[in-house]
Amino acid sequence: MPGGRGKTQGSMVPKMARGAQRHGRSVNLAGDGATVPQICACCGADAVRSSRVTRSRRAVFIPYCEACLSHASSGFTRDLATLLSSALLAFTLSFALPLWFDSVPLVIHVGVAVIASCVPVLLRFLVKPTRAPPHTATHLAAWWGSDGALHCTLPRFADALARANEVECQEALLREPGPRSWVWIGPLLALGLAPFGHQLNHPLIRVLNLTDGRINVLVDGKLLCSVEATSAESAAAGLEVRVPAGRRTLSATRADGAEIASAVVDVQPGGRHLYVPHSPEVCFWLEEAFYGRQSSAPKVVALTGAERFWRVPEHVDVWFSAAPLAEDDLRSSGGAVTALRQAPCIRAPRAVQDAVGLATPRE
Repeated sequence: MPGGRGKTQGSMVPKMARGAQRHGRSVNLAGDGATVPQICACCGADAVRSSRVTRSRRAVFIPYCEACLSHASSGFTRDLATLLSSALLAFTLSFALPLWFDSVPLVIHVGVAVIASCVPVLLRFLVKPTRAPPHTATHLAAWWGSDGALHCTLPRFADALARANEVECQEALLREPGPRSWVWIGPLLALGLAPFGHQLNHPLIRVLNLTDGRINVLVDGKLLCSVEATSAESAAAGLEVRVPAGRRTLSATRADGAEIASAVVDVQPGGRHLYVPHSPEVCFWLEEAFYGRQSSAPKVVALTGAERFWRVPEHVDVWFSAAPLAEDDLRSSGGAVTALRQAPCIRAPRAVQDAVGLATPRE
């Protein structure tokens, strides 16, 4: 009977897993519209609701019974759950992995984040639901094939669809569509976020060596870098290295291993820092110069602290060099340039000398 669940039809349908090839029908519908028989496209029972399948601008409403509609719509739910779990793993590992393992290399960090975010996607492809007769599909019972025809798992539905629209219906070996391509967004997200998360949790430290010889800098007892001596103020002075964020012990030793400085400091995520060990006679300060209608005397802020370690503000434009000279231009709106300066404390601006407690005679 057209609306019944025939025992002969059910007994001929073996238990199947999603993605397995099976015999079905291919219906070559013409045009955009179609007359659809009101029987379930999966089991042949009376249809109660329809699900829309589209390809390009072509759309057909496929009828299902209540039981079959639930598994026909389950594929989208599984794909969405896969995407969310994969993206959550990508986001968490991209930013949290450096917090668990201080010295994890960038390549390993990216690799772990990408591989972990691939696990839900691989499970989505490997773990396939099964359906028993009278179901003929584990997910969709009808979908558009790459050949432009409508592929149907229930031969009786395909034959009725072809007769109603007076088109050709052929035997075909079918494979149900797999997960949607956007389930791979999670691994792609990890590939983009992991390098950023690694840099955020391994901020830059500029190490400046103002001693008379090469020094070795250690972080928590492990060698970080070797820095040659720099005697003059220069924008290229020092060496920039990345250090894991958090409470760290920085120390400096000479080539013979003698320790000349040690400090416990807070390396802040996403920031830039300056470390100048064993140089108490040299002062550092921020010098902000104003231009145009904002023109005024430079603003000087001293960098103080016995650790000789500072977080450098993001708005620093010039390192170890004077800001450009201001021209007498009161017509432009102007702006400000911030320079990080250094000099022997005896030649530093008076505000810097006062901040570091250097006793100097006043005129």
